Amino acid sequence: MPKRMCCCVSRTKDFTTRLDALHPDDRGAALQAWHEGAPDGVVQLDCRIRHAASSRYAWFQMRGTPVREGGHVVEWIGSCTDIDEQIRARDVLARSREELEALVAARTAELMVAEGALRQAQKMEAVGQLIGGIAHDFNNMLQGVAGAVNMARRRVADGRADEAGRYLDAARDAAGRAAGLTRRLLAFARRQRLDPKVLEPDVLAASMADVVRRAVRPGVEPRLEVGGSIGSVLCDPNELESALLNLCINARDAMPGDGRLTIGTEDVRRSAVEAAGYEGVSPGDYTAISVSDTGAGMTPEVLTRVFEPFFITKPLVQGTGLGLSQVYGFVR
Repeated sequence: MPKRMCCCVSRTKDFTTRLDALHPDDRGAALQAWHEGAPDGVVQLDCRIRHAASSRYAWFQMRGTPVREGGHVVEWIGSCTDIDEQIRARDVLARSREELEALVAARTAELMVAEGALRQAQKMEAVGQLIGGIAHDFNNMLQGVAGAVNMARRRVADGRADEAGRYLDAARDAAGRAAGLTRRLLAFARRQRLDPKVLEPDVLAASMADVVRRAVRPGVEPRLEVGGSIGSVLCDPNELESALLNLCINARDAMPGDGRLTIGTEDVRRSAVEAAGYEGVSPGDYTAISVSDTGAGMTPEVLTRVFEPFFITKPLVQGTGLGLSQVYGFVR
């Protein structure tokens, strides 16, 4: 509430004669208010007025209406309300808001720096994990090649060259696994050479039925739900078959007991809003190929890392952790 309010009648015909009581910074606004309001009959102004005894300035809200006789202003009737406390409180709130905004900006900057450092640490961790996985797998494969070649050489040196063949075959198999590892890494990095051809997803998925049945164990029921796709796609058929097989093997391993594994296809349309949720996807028509299982599923923690190379939740002897990363790279 205002501290004090008074009404006054002034015999002064012109507000400008009282400008000396106003704060110097407010005199220009007072003149403008008078020139704009006087013709209409109302003058409104918030200004600082000096207290005669203390010479202290305080904020007042001034309103004035002229009294006219014969078309001339003979006096002014108006009010002068003390609003100093409200103005000062508003200034305090404004300063507090500015200080709060400055604190928020500073805190945001700190968080951005911390987030950048965290991303860099996560990136280095992923690179370290990738390098460690590659080194471990290649070391095992090279040991297999070197050991098989040494055994073959011993057989030849002992005059038993006819026995060297199986060791050379083992060396060839180890080299083949190394080449396969390289292909999977290239697939993850999207650097593998692709041979795209026009194919029908339904036909390709159906042709893999026997392969999938042999890949799963008894108790796991493979099921095809194709026919939902009526269009053709441009894709490397060999890489697509490899990606599907990787997904089916992961689905099989996700069901320790009995279960059902389903391969499905369907045509989908992605609007601009839907496409925005997928990196590198434009609005348009797509064919979705899915592999689902009746296993327990993945925890949110595992789901966030599922496409990382060499990240694996299986025992080491059951996989390399490159299956899903290869699928990811190929699909991208």
